[in-house]
Amino acid sequence: MMPSTFLIAKATSVATRKPGPATGDIWLVIDGRKFPILGWNDFVVVILNFWATALTRLIRDDSKSEIIDFMEGAYCVVVTMTTPTTLKVCAFEGDGRRVKGPVGEVPLEQVVLELTSQSREILAECKKQNWWSKDADILLSSITELEKQTYTKK
Repeated sequence: MMPSTFLIAKATSVATRKPGPATGDIWLVIDGRKFPILGWNDFVVVILNFWATALTRLIRDDSKSEIIDFMEGAYCVVVTMTTPTTLKVCAFEGDGRRVKGPVGEVPLEQVVLELTSQSREILAECKKQNWWSKDADILLSSITELEKQTYTKK
């Protein structure tokens, strides 16, 4: 049985300011552990775009492994396709991001569904707060391309 891995981006936590990026809570649950921590607040639109772009490259087989950074702190995850339908997620932290954190596997389809759904919720909240930026346009384009690649691959 695969360990549980989930990406969580909370639309209810989104804070926008002009000028500047939208912030919000975004973290992962990897095999029951929260990474970086429960309720991690960061540049949520930018990080969701990092995820969408990385997954698209993996699905297209443009890459075997992708590093997805958090904007604040020394945290990142390395995402690797272990099979055509499974992702391995390895968390790293600390100086030089050398300290290995939790590791988990997750079905690719689950990550794509979580990512696209939560991205759309975050973007809807940004619009509700009358905030839109180039980052939001890029995220919308990235999740649209990710969905296209995912359905093309099936």
